[in-house]
Amino acid sequence: GKFNEQELKRICGFKFDGWGRLSRSFLEMEGDSTEDGVRRTFIGALWETNDNHMELLSSRYTYSERLEKMTKTAEKPLSEWVIEDLNDMYLSAPVKRMVWQTLSVVKELEEVLGHSPERIFVEMAREEGEKNKRTVSRKQKLMDLYKSLGKEGKEWCEKIEKVEEVEFKNRKLYLYYLQKGQCMYTGQTIDLHTLLTSNTMYDIDHIYPQHYLKDDSLENNLVLALKDYNNNVKKDIVPLPLETRNKRKEFWKLLKEKDFITEEKYNRLTRSTMFTNEELAGFINRQLVETRQGTKVITQILKQAFPKTEIVFNKAGIVSDFRHKYDLIKVRCVNNHHHAHDAYLNIVVGNTYFTKFTRNPLNFMKEAERHPEKDMYKYHMDKIFDWDVKRNEQFAWVAAGKGKEGTIKTVKAMLDKNSPLVTRYCAEYHGGITRKVTIYGKDVAKEGAYIPAKMSDVRMKDVTKYGGLTNVAVSGYSLIEYKVKGKTVRSLESVPVFMGRISSISEEELITYFSKIIQAENPKNEVSDVRVCYKFIPSDALIKYNGFYYYLGGKTNDSIYVKCAVSITFDRKKMNYIKKIEKAINSGYFDEKDVNGNKLISHDNNISLFEDIVEKYKTKIFKNQIGVLKSIIVNGNNMFYKLDEKEQCYVLMQLINNIYSNTMADVRLIGGKEKSGIIKINKKIIDTEELILIHQSVTGLYQAEVNLLTV
Repeated sequence: GKFNEQELKRICGFKFDGWGRLSRSFLEMEGDSTEDGVRRTFIGALWETNDNHMELLSSRYTYSERLEKMTKTAEKPLSEWVIEDLNDMYLSAPVKRMVWQTLSVVKELEEVLGHSPERIFVEMAREEGEKNKRTVSRKQKLMDLYKSLGKEGKEWCEKIEKVEEVEFKNRKLYLYYLQKGQCMYTGQTIDLHTLLTSNTMYDIDHIYPQHYLKDDSLENNLVLALKDYNNNVKKDIVPLPLETRNKRKEFWKLLKEKDFITEEKYNRLTRSTMFTNEELAGFINRQLVETRQGTKVITQILKQAFPKTEIVFNKAGIVSDFRHKYDLIKVRCVNNHHHAHDAYLNIVVGNTYFTKFTRNPLNFMKEAERHPEKDMYKYHMDKIFDWDVKRNEQFAWVAAGKGKEGTIKTVKAMLDKNSPLVTRYCAEYHGGITRKVTIYGKDVAKEGAYIPAKMSDVRMKDVTKYGGLTNVAVSGYSLIEYKVKGKTVRSLESVPVFMGRISSISEEELITYFSKIIQAENPKNEVSDVRVCYKFIPSDALIKYNGFYYYLGGKTNDSIYVKCAVSITFDRKKMNYIKKIEKAINSGYFDEKDVNGNKLISHDNNISLFEDIVEKYKTKIFKNQIGVLKSIIVNGNNMFYKLDEKEQCYVLMQLINNIYSNTMADVRLIGGKEKSGIIKINKKIIDTEELILIHQSVTGLYQAEVNLLTV
């Protein structure tokens, strides 16, 4: 064989997370390269080329087409789909869960609507390469570039060294150094003082104009140039004038060779031809076509289930640009409503693009060439929402202005609604039988609280002789009723993972197990009449406990942790202010000012926000929540007023984070403890006034309630 024994041993020792096994038929699937026409099996291509799994499924090969034929299920209604239908679609476990959850939501919405949707909009998340690209600081990158120039770069390094890292967030300053202080188009020396203090002489220009392509990439498309040249010579013209290219080509080449600019930026600068209709259509298609595995599978299934429904893709970056354009701030740290807002904005933006360019942008470009006088064929990729967008007398977007409030008014009103339905995925936990791998000795291990290290070995079952494990993992809870000392007690008892899947455990087995546990907790009194009232309640299940909603968490001794299930909400002004607080805390800078010279963070605004939170706990949505933190907040006004702005911001974010993510809050500054905000309920519910289990459908549109006090 090709591997020796040692190599095989190493390969078998590799650990892979996320992916299931790849079938033989998948690995032996044949496909062609669209570049050289060579046919290979999939595993053969992995071996013979430098392309990885996802690259082989790209348009450069025909494997994806072959795979689609292999996995295509007979067309059937979505209501008939089951999760097993995904088994042959070569999906990783996380992607499979994501696909099924998406299908479940769409399936339920179809039932509610009573018909198939006209269009389904799918957001394309940013590629990993688009997120947090910068791993080396801009200042360090510039220092490294100029150091590589030797003596020529020494003076530049001295200048850069004097500049603070934060100042390089200014794109003009960063481009100034990347271009050696020259206008990229004319070669004229840029006056640094004028650049930083005035907007009249210099401008950031897009090599490929925004008219045609939405690309704000510093690496590939942005340059610093004289404003006069941009406005009077370059304009929106591609390619650059021949005179400019001839004059500046050697300088651009030097920048490329020394890594000051990328190969792509160099190619755009030196390009000598106009855009073709195919290229222009391709620029539009970048916003409308998806390549990700999970999204492709969802699309394939939705197309089969809804043959008459349009599946419309929309890039996350386009929605982000829309938010910036209309100052629709996204705040992630308060509640989960931003996900619903994103979904809504994807429909608004996606529908506008789809209506404008249709499914065939190339046809749009050809029609635009034939009918340049028609408004419907005029476009600018950076000004899509500056004009009305309609087709067949149906408006997708009405621009504001000329006495019209426009569609944006409706959009803002929709985002101001605090009514999104929030559901949490809850299911039986399975996996490791304990949360700790430490095996405790016989002198420490106690009967009931510890389990044997080897459950299958009967000889090891006595933990008082052989030691055992603690921190037993829990799959969920059972509602148990029993009698002790003449009283009837109801208790939420944790079901350990080591008992197996709940579907395979009989009620008799549960009674046997819990009888032993409960009797150990009551060594001096006999426990009798043990019965199962409700067989299984998963962790993260929604409950209503004495007038407030919680999610069930883990257990500790005789208590169960619960997490707040109520979303805190604020008006748009306060949400924007919270965003500023979050930014100030993350940066450590609290003195940022607006254009009028007023500080963004103020004592008065902090007090207003704090009093709003206090009011919610006193008389509004959080008045029935249990826990010590509530009284600390309600009684902490006087201490909060005396804090400085930075301290107030810290307290506010601690409180908001506690409500949103159920993390412990440090409230020492207002009279509390460092670790406050954890909420627990007693597992025994005999004295509880209200305990209702709420089963929610995947969308939250349907729910069923079970009274755990009477069931």
